[in-house]
Amino acid sequence: MTSVRRLADPVLGAFVLGAGCEAFLLAGFADHAWETAAPWQDDPFHTWVSFAVFALPALFAVSALRALGRWLPWGRTESAGRRRDLAKAGLVVAAFCAVTAGVCWLAVAVGAERARWDSTTTWWLITLVVLTLPVPAVARAGRWALDNGRPGAGRGADQVGDWVGDVLPAPAAAWVRRHDRPVFLVASLVAAVGIVVPLAYGERWTDPLLIGWALVVEVGCYYAFCVLTNVVLGFVDRPQRGDRVERATVLAGVVVVVAVAFHDQIAEVVGLAPLGSAGGLAEVTLGPGALAFACALAAGRIRPATPARPAR
Repeated sequence: MTSVRRLADPVLGAFVLGAGCEAFLLAGFADHAWETAAPWQDDPFHTWVSFAVFALPALFAVSALRALGRWLPWGRTESAGRRRDLAKAGLVVAAFCAVTAGVCWLAVAVGAERARWDSTTTWWLITLVVLTLPVPAVARAGRWALDNGRPGAGRGADQVGDWVGDVLPAPAAAWVRRHDRPVFLVASLVAAVGIVVPLAYGERWTDPLLIGWALVVEVGCYYAFCVLTNVVLGFVDRPQRGDRVERATVLAGVVVVVAVAFHDQIAEVVGLAPLGSAGGLAEVTLGPGALAFACALAAGRIRPATPARPAR
């Protein structure tokens, strides 16, 4: 029991840090005056902030479900695999906090939106220092928890499976494994609708093309997020299959998000600046994504696709 508590402390520390980072991000959205004074309130920095503010709660939610597995009838009580997975999730949360701090400090270093800085900016910087200082220690502690929580590292180690096998009954878990792509797609669509609908209402968007563009961007972003975090954390042990199309889709989703972050710069390069319509915005963001998808798909045709490895 003592060893379990020792492992739990670094994991808890990572999620406390993540909660602080989430509060830091939400503060910028809660008040317009606060947001305006933040150096990272505009792109390219704001794209990461907007992503992290939704991605962190998603990680909290799935991690909470993983932790609850010990009390479920089909869960594996005192599972070494569960402890390891929570340690990995804590490291991912710490990585999100580190990247968020890095993006914000980069905005400060380049003097982004310098003309808007005021006394509120000083408070932002103080808060950013408080957020940044614990990151190295939390990351080191999380690494220790991961190394000491591996199956076989101590007493009580047992068989390791994926997350769905611990939080869902066996038939439901098997169904999710067989339909992993539709499950990821539906999760991405739900996230996209939950983000875009309130945004469109709050910003009074009336252009269907703009709303449709935002939905496409968010679905692609969160599908890539699902696939990539599954590779790291192992929510679902995925079937063995050739995955050329999915790899191209994930690459396209990432490229679109990067293009959204640098849409003004891309528009200048291709001669569409200043962007004055949803159509132009779609061209400079979805265009690079479509090109990346086509190139990745063509490269996959040249080189035979390798079967997808399980999540672990």
